[in-house]
Amino acid sequence: MTARVRARAIARQSAGFTGRGLDGQTFMGIGFIIVVTVTIMSSKTHGSAWRELLQAAQTLENDCPGAVLIGGLAVYLHTQNRPLGALPVSRERLAEFSHDIDAYISMQDLGALRDLVEVTADARLHKHQVILGRIESDLYVEHHNKLRVPYDELLAHADTYGSLRVAAIGHLLVLKLDADAGRAGSSKGDKDTRDLVKLTVLASDEDRDLLGPYLDPRGLARLKEVGASPKTFTLITRGNALEAKQLSTIFNSCVDGLQERGSGGGDKPRAKSARPPRPKNTR
Repeated sequence: MTARVRARAIARQSAGFTGRGLDGQTFMGIGFIIVVTVTIMSSKTHGSAWRELLQAAQTLENDCPGAVLIGGLAVYLHTQNRPLGALPVSRERLAEFSHDIDAYISMQDLGALRDLVEVTADARLHKHQVILGRIESDLYVEHHNKLRVPYDELLAHADTYGSLRVAAIGHLLVLKLDADAGRAGSSKGDKDTRDLVKLTVLASDEDRDLLGPYLDPRGLARLKEVGASPKTFTLITRGNALEAKQLSTIFNSCVDGLQERGSGGGDKPRAKSARPPRPKNTR
């Protein structure tokens, strides 16, 4: 049995919901992501690790109905579900493995989670940490973090893939720009830079509206700096020079568009209507 067939078998057993990606492709809960991941990752180790990561994300979602993914897993889900349009790269090349979970949660969810598992506060980094299975999860709690986007605003505009809620690309770009500023030159910083490219070229007009009020001159200058270096585009396209040049052109055009829209100091987007609370699942 091939890896893809095995993944489909796993999907049928594990999927608890059905949905449709923004490109119209039908998927079944976490099972859809498993199929994509096994296709992307050739090693069984990564395939197993992805399943474990996604199961941990699902557990967090069950225990914290207001949780919004904001890290590498969030970027991955956008790259595998957003329409690619005229982008010269495939979903496979946009996908990157993530080792942990980053999520934004409410005070209410933090209290509920503490009744189920051990939660450790990291006052220095303004976050909380929890182990879900074997997956480390960093939790940023409303009013107790230094993230520039308030929890209520990020929640109101979040996207949902299957049952996993993901920060909108516009808000993710704000958080990625801040993370990139503090990790330049490191391996995590290099991934932040690749994520900036992916999110920028996948952003919709609504995403750009969300980003606008937070995009200060420093952030815009950083995006221009990224666009001026071919290294990141070459890495994303796995050394394909033609695709790298095309992707660079699209990215720089998007950045020019952000500059023309104006940056910083604008009115923040109006929040969507509040969503009804979802019932919590007990373990």
